[in-house]
Amino acid sequence: MTRIRLEMEEEEMQQRTTEQWKDVVTEMKSEIDEKNAIIAAKEAEVERLLELQRLKDDEIAQLKGGVEKHRKRVRRTQTSLSADAADERIEGYCEVVWEKFLTLTSNAGGISRLTIFNDEWHANHPDAARLLWGYNSWKETKLYVNVFFNGEVDVNYDPSANIRHTKEGDLKMPNLTPFERCMACRMFFHLFAHEQIIALCFDKHRTRIGQILKEWAPKWASVGIDLSCLDITSDYLFKEVPDRNINLGKPRLVFVDGKDWLISPKQNDTAVEKMSYSSKTEKTSARGLTFSSAGGLVFEWSPLFGGRGGERKIVEFMGSLGPSNAPIADWEDVAGAADDDDDDLFWTALSDVMTAKEFDETVERLEEGDQLVSNGLLDDGILITGQPTGLAREGLDEGDAEADTDEEGDEPMSDAAKSGRHIFGIENAFAAYDSLVKANRVKKAQQESGSEKRPPILTPDILKEQNSKALRNDPNNSGRRKLRQLERLQKLHLLYEKAELKKCLLSYFLLVTEEHRLKLLSWMGSKLASHIEKPSLRELNNIPLRLAKIPEDYGVGGDKGFSGIEYSLPNCNEVDTPPQIANSKKERLSKEQIESEIPITSVRAPCETVFKRVDNHAVMKEKVPYWIIPWLPHGHALAHGEANLCRPLRFPGRNAIVGDDYWDNIKDCSRIQQPLQTERNVATSARRECKKCKEGGIVEFCSSCSKWYHSDCHNFGGCNPGPVRNPYL
Repeated sequence: MTRIRLEMEEEEMQQRTTEQWKDVVTEMKSEIDEKNAIIAAKEAEVERLLELQRLKDDEIAQLKGGVEKHRKRVRRTQTSLSADAADERIEGYCEVVWEKFLTLTSNAGGISRLTIFNDEWHANHPDAARLLWGYNSWKETKLYVNVFFNGEVDVNYDPSANIRHTKEGDLKMPNLTPFERCMACRMFFHLFAHEQIIALCFDKHRTRIGQILKEWAPKWASVGIDLSCLDITSDYLFKEVPDRNINLGKPRLVFVDGKDWLISPKQNDTAVEKMSYSSKTEKTSARGLTFSSAGGLVFEWSPLFGGRGGERKIVEFMGSLGPSNAPIADWEDVAGAADDDDDDLFWTALSDVMTAKEFDETVERLEEGDQLVSNGLLDDGILITGQPTGLAREGLDEGDAEADTDEEGDEPMSDAAKSGRHIFGIENAFAAYDSLVKANRVKKAQQESGSEKRPPILTPDILKEQNSKALRNDPNNSGRRKLRQLERLQKLHLLYEKAELKKCLLSYFLLVTEEHRLKLLSWMGSKLASHIEKPSLRELNNIPLRLAKIPEDYGVGGDKGFSGIEYSLPNCNEVDTPPQIANSKKERLSKEQIESEIPITSVRAPCETVFKRVDNHAVMKEKVPYWIIPWLPHGHALAHGEANLCRPLRFPGRNAIVGDDYWDNIKDCSRIQQPLQTERNVATSARRECKKCKEGGIVEFCSSCSKWYHSDCHNFGGCNPGPVRNPYL
C-alpha cells in the first residue's frame, strides 16, 4: 500500500505544471513561516520563564541569607546573654572580693598608693599623716595642700576608688595624678630622702621620681618662702613678746642664729671642699642664718652658703639692699594683669645653668663644619691672636706641649732646665683655655637663641650675678608673687579662725596683721578682699626688703659671733650679744659675767629650737649625701616655712590680743583689745620707776610726753605731747 501510495504521488507530481509547482512552493513557505513564528514565540516564552526562574532563585537566595543572618543573630544574642549573665555573676563576685580586700587593706595594709590616700586607712592610722608628711592629721594635710596648690591638685582623689579594668579582666592602677605627685615630693622632703624608697611606695621607677621632684620641688620651696618670709611690724612684735622676755629686760629683740649642715661634696673637687669648709664643724658644711621673733616665728632667712662664709659676711650680704622698700605703687590691680610664670619660680644656683650633657651637645653642634684657620687674626671670644689658641700671646704655642725632653737627646728635662710653663703644666693650660673658648661660644649661641641657660663655668661676674638673684628671691620683689603669698596666707587665716586648723605661730601672726593684709589685697585687686574698700597708696604701710623689715626700735640678739654687725643692718639696729673674751676685762667664767649673760642667753634659747624644727625634715638630716645637695635649697626653704606651723616656743605675754583659750583651738576664743603700736625710737631702763604706777621694773621712755612708763601702763604714741627733753637727764 505504501508503495502504491508513493507511486501515485510520484505520478501526480510528474503531471503538475510549473504554475502548480509554484503554488506548492508558496504554500510550503507560508507553512514554514507560520511554524517559525510559533517557534520564536515559544522561545520567547521559554526565555521569559527562565528569567522569571532566575528572579525567583535570587529571591529565594536572599530569603535564605536573611534567614541565616537572623539565625546567626539569634545565636549570638543567646551567647551574649549567657556571657553577660556570667560576667554579671563574676563582676558581682569581684566587687565583693574587692570591697573585702579594701577593707582588709584599710585595716592591716602597709604603705602603698591604695592606703596613704584612703580616708578609712587614715582613720585607722591617725598618726600616719604626721609621719608621712608632717601634718597633724589627714584632714589637716588635705586642707593645707588645697590652700597651697588650689586649682592644681584634687585633694579628694583616692586611687583605690579609681581602679581600671582591662579587656582581659585584670585590674590596673590609674596613672599618677598631680595630687599624688605633689605628696610624693612632700614625702621625699619630710620622710624618705631616697628616690628608690619613694619609687617603691608608688610602684614607679626611680627616674620617674626624679622627674616628679624636678616638677614639684620648686613649688614646695615657694610655699616655704611664702610661709617664712613675713612682713613683721613693731605692732606684731609688741603683741607677741613673752612675759619672760619682758621680765628679763629684753622686750624689744628679734634674734639671729646660724646653723651648719654637714654635707658630702665630691672629694675630688678641692675647690668645693675649700669653700665649704666650716671652722665650726671642722668639716665640709653648708651654712645658713635664720631670723626669728621672741616666740619663735621665722620671718627671714638666708640662702645656704659654703661653710667658709662667715656669719658676719652673710649678714652683710643680707643687708646689702639697704633700707629699701617694695614697689607697692606698681602692684595696683596686679590681680587682673597678665600672668607671668617666671614670678612663681624658685631660683637656685642651678636654675640657669646648663647640664654637662647639654653643654657637650651644644659644643658638638657648634663645631660641626668648623675649620682651623692657619693665618690671619682669630677672634675666639677671649683674645684676638694670630694662632688658634690665645696662649701664643704669652709665649706658648701648641708645640710646647710636647717639648718635655732636651733638644740634644731623648733624656727627660731636668727640673733646672724646665721653664715655668712646663712646671705648671702646659697641657692643663691649653685644656683650661679651650674650655673658656667653648664656654664663650656656647654663651653667645644661647643668647642668640633666647635661652637663659648659661655654660657650667663659674667666674667672678657670674658669682656676683648669682648672689644678686639669690638676694632678690623674695615675694616682696614681685607683685604677682606677693599676691600669691597674701592670698595663701588669707585662706589659711580663714581656716584658722574656723578652728579647722590648729592654732600655731603663723595663725597668731595672721590674726595680728589681718587689717594690713586685707588693705594690701584690696589694693592689688584680689577677690578675697572684695568687701574691703580700696585704700589709697598713703594708707598702705611700707614693706621693707630683707633685713630692713626689722623695726628701728628693735634690737637683734645673737651669740657672740654676731657682735659688730650693727653697720651691716639697714636700720643700724642695736645688737645684743654676750661679751667676747677678747673684749672682756673679767675672767670669762666669772660669776659676775655669767650672771650678766643670763638675760640674753635665756631669751635667745628658742633659736636652737627653731633649728631643731628645721632639722625635722629628712632632706636636712646630717650628713647630707652628695646626690641630695641639689634638693637642699628646696628643703631648706620648705623646712623654714613648716617651722611656723608649730606652736610658739613661748606664748605671747601680757600684750597678747587673745586669751589662753586661743591655743586650745576654740573657734570663739576670748579677745583682748590692745592699742596699735607704731614704730618708735624708745629707750628702756631697769632702774627707773613708772610715772603712772610708781613701781620699778622695765620701763620705756615716751618721746611724746617725755616720761617713763611700763609698756602696759601707757598709750605710747597716743598721749598728749610734752616738752622734748633728754630721757637720761
